[in-house]
Amino acid sequence: MARNLGLETDVFYADEPADYVAAFAGMRTARSEALVIISAPDFFRDAALLSRLALEAGLPTVCEWASMARDGCLIGYGPNWAVLWRRPGEYVAPNSAWREAGGSADRATNRVRVCR
Repeated sequence: MARNLGLETDVFYADEPADYVAAFAGMRTARSEALVIISAPDFFRDAALLSRLALEAGLPTVCEWASMARDGCLIGYGPNWAVLWRRPGEYVAPNSAWREAGGSADRATNRVRVCR
């Protein structure tokens, strides 16, 4: 797709945080104009560090998760974790046996209450 749009892509590898500085140095050498950080647990964990390095390199950065934008990426396009964690309640709440046992759901606030 990138090639169809006339864009050239390069791949830079970093297996651990110690590799990040070298990867960003490679991006500077390649005169990269933007950065897309793929979805990976290590990159999610290190979002603030990666965002800082990207800012220092002058690279606008697109990240997988919305929370990574709060950590400094220019754009985070993934789902909202809080909404994802509430989702199971939306499936459980309509269950009549569950309601009879005292459970309830308020779809307006996305809150689920379970009585024991």
